[in-house]
Amino acid sequence: MQSWKMIGQAELCNGLYVLQAIGLDHFVNISHEEWNTKEQDDDGNIWHLRLEHPSDKILQYISNNCRYVQYKGNHICDVCHYSKQHRIPFKNSLSHSNHCFDMIHTDIWGPFSTTYVQGYRYFFTVVDDYSRYTWIFLMKSKAKTRNALIRFINLIYNQFNCRIKVIRSDNGNEFAWNDLYDSLGILHQTSCVETPQQNFVVERKHQHILNVAHILMIQSKILVVFWSYAIIHAIYLLSRIPSKSIENKTPYELIYNQLPDLHDIKVFGSLCFVSTLQRERNKLGPRAKKCVFLSYKAGTKGYIVLDILSREINVSRNVIF
Repeated sequence: MQSWKMIGQAELCNGLYVLQAIGLDHFVNISHEEWNTKEQDDDGNIWHLRLEHPSDKILQYISNNCRYVQYKGNHICDVCHYSKQHRIPFKNSLSHSNHCFDMIHTDIWGPFSTTYVQGYRYFFTVVDDYSRYTWIFLMKSKAKTRNALIRFINLIYNQFNCRIKVIRSDNGNEFAWNDLYDSLGILHQTSCVETPQQNFVVERKHQHILNVAHILMIQSKILVVFWSYAIIHAIYLLSRIPSKSIENKTPYELIYNQLPDLHDIKVFGSLCFVSTLQRERNKLGPRAKKCVFLSYKAGTKGYIVLDILSREINVSRNVIF
């Protein structure tokens, strides 16, 4: 319906009629300076589209060299975000714990394509943030992770009289045990989805362990089914070798307050002769058998060896290398 009633007045401003409302609470009134700014911004946006969405830096360079291209920078374009946006880079973390077991880093490695002779395909890794000392627990499935962590917590409390304060892991369901953390007063920190860089301490430790284990396997030419012994021996060595991350000290000396004894270290996969048991001997039979050195037995002063003929794995202290 046309009433021909005047509802406002307009003034010509820079080629545009600007309506001035009458009797309304809000007034549409664009000043000359504001309109010039808007016109220049629109011109910059058009050049951004014409040149197929160049970066602000490139468009500013063009604007400086071509006077007819007006651009002031700080342009926000949805299409550029949809098509070009990258992940925010990670900065090197400078934080470090002041005492052992203030924070531990955890992760699961596996499954390995070749099953170990005892059925293990995973190992659960724990790294102390302060000393970088490392423990692993071999597992047949990820379902055993909770039991492995409880075993580790009890081990630290009984052997070092310490309470773990913070556990850092990825955001996998294998570590979603809020009831356990709450009952022990432990803070649980997780990385974001698809962001393993936030759990870099244990991720790098995995890489280091696997590199050393790979070297040991190639050097010794041991069958792949014995891969777990290469992992165990790699951790044994890494705990006794100086590391740059802890100012060229060894994890062993930081956690035990003494230098490691390197006299007893043997070459992984080396040939050795193991004395036969008394019940296996007869008057004219051999008193030793050829074996391959695999690792050390925790809690036992003996060597883990593989019998070359029978393929049996035994522990003995009567070994000549």
